[in-house]
Amino acid sequence: MAGTINTIRDITKDRGNVREITFACKAHTDASFSVTCPVSLQYWNLYMVKTWPGGTAPKDASDLTITAAPADGETHADDVLGAAGTDQIDNTSTLNFVPLIGGQAAAVPLVSDVYTIAVANNDVNSATFFIKLILVRSL
Repeated sequence: MAGTINTIRDITKDRGNVREITFACKAHTDASFSVTCPVSLQYWNLYMVKTWPGGTAPKDASDLTITAAPADGETHADDVLGAAGTDQIDNTSTLNFVPLIGGQAAAVPLVSDVYTIAVANNDVNSATFFIKLILVRSL
């Protein structure tokens, strides 16, 4: 794993049905970023993601993925964003997007207990950025 992630805010509101988690992220000195999510997301549905650059902005149009460990018998991990994180780490703007299931916007159920958050196509050493996950309670 390369880079660092810190939870700077984790609040639950609307009678415990909505959760907002904000992460401060910093790419490694070689510009890579792949870290284990520091909080449990299990039994929540990922509703929306918001990203924005920090003081040392990442490369424009970098790609965000959130993957769970492969399930038993599977050989690869699936991106729970359904590729919606492509080009969603920007060097100047705040971006909001929703995960995709089969190409359609959807709240994605999170059933694994460990997720990896990664950014591809960034070439800015020690770039800083923020990721906010907005989750809704699973029924």
